[in-house]
Amino acid sequence: MLKKILLGGLALLVAAVLLLPVIRGVETKTLDASARQATTGSFISTPVGTTHYESTGPIDGEPVLLVHGFASPYYVWDSVAPVLAAAGYRVIRYDLMGRGYSDRPDVTYDAAFLSRQITELLEGLSITQPINVVGYSMGGAVTAEFANTNPKRIKRVALIAPFNTAKDVGPLTWPIVGDWLAKVLLAPGMPGRQPLNFYKPEDFPDAADKFREQMTYKGFGRAIHSSFKTIISVDQSSQYRQLAASNKPLLLVWGEEDQVVPFAESGRVRQTLGSARFVAVSEAGHAPQTEQPTVVNAALLNWLQQ
Repeated sequence: MLKKILLGGLALLVAAVLLLPVIRGVETKTLDASARQATTGSFISTPVGTTHYESTGPIDGEPVLLVHGFASPYYVWDSVAPVLAAAGYRVIRYDLMGRGYSDRPDVTYDAAFLSRQITELLEGLSITQPINVVGYSMGGAVTAEFANTNPKRIKRVALIAPFNTAKDVGPLTWPIVGDWLAKVLLAPGMPGRQPLNFYKPEDFPDAADKFREQMTYKGFGRAIHSSFKTIISVDQSSQYRQLAASNKPLLLVWGEEDQVVPFAESGRVRQTLGSARFVAVSEAGHAPQTEQPTVVNAALLNWLQQ
């Protein structure tokens, strides 16, 4: 009798473990043409997939490419893109593959793949002249990868709170177990962590809901889990060191209250980048371009005009 009870309990436990990703999962929609009709911006198809982007400002303006971070899509540039466009720049912001309304192919979402997306986006838009690139958070690692592999396509590089120090992602890298944890903990918990991006989260009460929409489309969790394993777990110092050696005009911006990529890491990155101009933003967390747009936009325009 006891043996039957124990076996029954074990069976229930196994069933619960197997069903938990389904219960916690929110990816119920397919990202197709009809889904994309509900959003703004434009779409371009390239060999890596369809990219959701927005191009503002004069078509013949000097190009500025805005690269967002780990998971929040191109709305992180809402306070930046209009200002740079009004100043006469052609501003292009886009969703990284696996995020926002860009495709979610079943591939490895490492810096090389996401850099290739930039190359194909620029080619699709017929942009051939050197560009200015602004990389935010994990987008800093993607930006460095692109700049280092395409130095002739780069005029200037700005980094905002760039991811730099390898994080111990532990069992998330394990086969099977890592996939289960990503479905049960990593992806479902991300909306609740959005307030951590801000020094004053009470000023952004819709941050979680704004983030959550993209999660309903299939492939989101797989994409961020892949980037977690291939970018977040890798130290980026060598990439930034190579970027510094290119002698391009560099700008580094960091919120003094950043708890996601701590402000304390700015010293290490400053040393690695060498002559980069540095702007510390007071009363700002991990998203200084959102919390203190006047300060960040002034720094970006000054950098663009130097």
